[in-house]
Amino acid sequence: MHQGPYDRIDFGAEFEISSFFIGILSSATFNREIQGSNSFLSINPITGLEFDKFKIGLSYDYPVSSIGNNAGTAEITLQYDLGNTYVRKRRWQVKN
Repeated sequence: MHQGPYDRIDFGAEFEISSFFIGILSSATFNREIQGSNSFLSINPITGLEFDKFKIGLSYDYPVSSIGNNAGTAEITLQYDLGNTYVRKRRWQVKN
């Protein structure tokens, strides 16, 4: 068993104003083997609030493809920032 080729790309933009954020994301595929499908799969508006290391958001997955009979899906997300303490060192910075 192995994973097939990856033929999807996700992209978007998000803007922050103080602790409020708003954005839009989109998904597209390069797979033309699916009949009746266009390149774009979904458009996802997203909004939310950020408090210290927590971020809570609400998004709606609006399908624009003819795959399936889905009217869309609402999603609630909760994120916690663990912090990044890893510092990458270049080869010239490492002493042998």
